[in-house]
Order: sequence, then C-alpha cells, then structure tokens
Amino acid sequence: MAPLGPDDLAPLPHRSTLRGRVQLPEHVLAALVLLDVDDCDLRFHDGEAPVLDGSARPFVRALQAAGVVGPRTDHALRVEVSARGATVAWPGGDPGGARTFVELGDARRLAGLFPGARPGCALVLNGSSSRYGGRPRLAAEPTWHKLLDLLGDLGPWRARGRLVGRLRVDEPSHRSNPAAIERALAAGRLRWLR
Repeated sequence: MAPLGPDDLAPLPHRSTLRGRVQLPEHVLAALVLLDVDDCDLRFHDGEAPVLDGSARPFVRALQAAGVVGPRTDHALRVEVSARGATVAWPGGDPGGARTFVELGDARRLAGLFPGARPGCALVLNGSSSRYGGRPRLAAEPTWHKLLDLLGDLGPWRARGRLVGRLRVDEPSHRSNPAAIERALAAGRLRWLR
C-alpha cells in the first residue's frame, strides 16, 4: 500500500477518514505524532479504528508495548489550540487521555456514529457544567481533545517526515484542520525538518 499523505485525508464534521482506507483514524494518527513515529504499518479490522476509551491513550500504550525504535528526540513541533474558552498546548500538556465529546442534544443523533462505543468513552456535555458519561479526566478536556484531533489530522503530513515549528488553531474542526495546516506550511510557521 502507498505511504500515507495529505491527499488521503477526507475529513467529515465529527471525524476523519482516510480515503479508501479507514474510518476514525485520528486517535491512532495522534498517537503516532505523540510518539514521534513516522514509519509503521497499521492494519484495521473492517476498515475502522476502534473507539476504545474515546482517546489516544490505548493506542499510545499499545505502540509503546509493541516497541518504538529509533532515537527519542525532543519535539520541535508546538501545537496550540483555543476552543471552548480555553487554550492548551503540546508539548506542555498531555492530550493523549482526552476523550471525544458531544453536546447532549447531539448525543442521540450521533449514537450510530461510533460503532462499538461503550458508556464512558465520551464526555456528553449539557451546557457548561452538567456532564454525563463520566467525569472529565483533564481540566478543559474538550479543548484537549480538539488538540488531540488536530494532531491526528496532522498525521498524514507528519508521515512525510518530521515536522518542526508552531501550529496554532482557533476553534479547530476536522473539516477546517487541513486548511489550517496548509496555511501554517505556506507561511513557514510549520515545515519539514530536512
């Protein structure tokens, strides 16, 4: 199979897809970015990454258990997200455990979106304070999850080589993330390490 590239990304409103390959890859791709992995072969059962606990943490742990080889280097990539009234940045915080989230009004409509999902794999938000599906794992967990999704959507660009620089996105979404990444590359704020 051909290497992953930006043209493979086919974002949808509430998830990403890799054209002709796999549904819901963003948490797996985020785990690869978090671990600075750029060369691996992943296979998905029935063309979909499992939701698991709604975060990238299980994928990070599985990749670490499988063995990540090569020199471990400091990340020269900084990603910042402002969303839902908070700003978070990586490195600096660990977005790996941030679960996906939906607003209570959307939860019923989106119930079939994540096959195999179990209670607790998502935060279901009701306004600004009431939460269902478990307590938040992190302060500003929805904003951290937006950063995690951005890292996952960045995965096809990262697959071309190590990225350095700064990517800052306000109110990111799977649909707008590719354009934000391309703008940062065009402006020189983000580049491949040569």
